[in-house]
Amino acid sequence: MQHQGKMQLEALKAIRPTDVKTAEAEVSQAEASLAVAEEDLRSTEVRSPLSGQVLRIRARPGERVGDQGILEVGNTSAMQVVAEVYEEHIGKVNISQTAKVRVPTLGVELTGTVVGNDLIVSRKVVFSNDPVADIDARVVEVRIRLSPQDGAKVAGLSNARVEVVIDVSGVPQ
Repeated sequence: MQHQGKMQLEALKAIRPTDVKTAEAEVSQAEASLAVAEEDLRSTEVRSPLSGQVLRIRARPGERVGDQGILEVGNTSAMQVVAEVYEEHIGKVNISQTAKVRVPTLGVELTGTVVGNDLIVSRKVVFSNDPVADIDARVVEVRIRLSPQDGAKVAGLSNARVEVVIDVSGVPQ
């Protein structure tokens, strides 16, 4: 009987080629499953097409993504101001003119430079509390890039209301 036990032990110790092939197939299947799982994980990642700061999250995990997307990203290292200039005054505004920008909520005055304007005249978007203000005024949007040090002061205030004065002193009246 002892001899039979030794034979069984030897049989169990022996590595059979079919056992090796079975184990190799199980490893290959596990590696394929891992690759599929890693690809599934990569497809759930959200990557921004640009570097910047997340300004607003519009959809969280498990929520349906609406027409406005998942989030808003902005480059807050180069802040700009959009000013509405009346149509009749746009001829006085030129690229490279300096501008003073006041942020009433912070009580600070910033400096910037005109970097561009729209080519379309549109209706005024920003309205005042003045009851006699012309709400049907036609305006052109003008972009003003804030100086880097001033842009840093308002990097957390995207879409804040500002008051803008563009220096048109060198432009003939």
